[in-house]
Amino acid sequence: MSEHTATITIATSAAGSFSGPFIPSHVLFLGESSRPWWELHSLNECSAPVIRLVPNSPETILRDGLTLIAACVIGDSAAVDAFMSLGHSPADGFIDLEHVEYVAFDSEILSQALSSVHVAVTALFSSSIWREVELLRSVASDLTLFAPLED
Repeated sequence: MSEHTATITIATSAAGSFSGPFIPSHVLFLGESSRPWWELHSLNECSAPVIRLVPNSPETILRDGLTLIAACVIGDSAAVDAFMSLGHSPADGFIDLEHVEYVAFDSEILSQALSSVHVAVTALFSSSIWREVELLRSVASDLTLFAPLED
């Protein structure tokens, strides 16, 4: 049985840099079981499809989720092109990176793409994203990180 081990809430800013109240536009859930997956929901458009992504490997779970944010929330052309080059359009609603040769974005590209959003992360201690928390701190310029006191 899978469980949600992390939630990433994204607040976008039309001005290009975040300032002001935290008004989320999207939420990204991480489900973990034998096969981890991300699920992206729009909070502004009720008719927007839920987008699911299966990460490439356990080592890239967070990086793949952040790339999904860059492509589908921000509309970063490099992120969209990366998925398209693998035969996956974010508009299809399902992206499976598990069985493809995939080179994850480097930190500089993710940092540029995420510079216009506020990212709030809530995660269980058992969540896989803790393995990549330094990546999160380095690419998300406006970050709030929540962790439970006990698991």
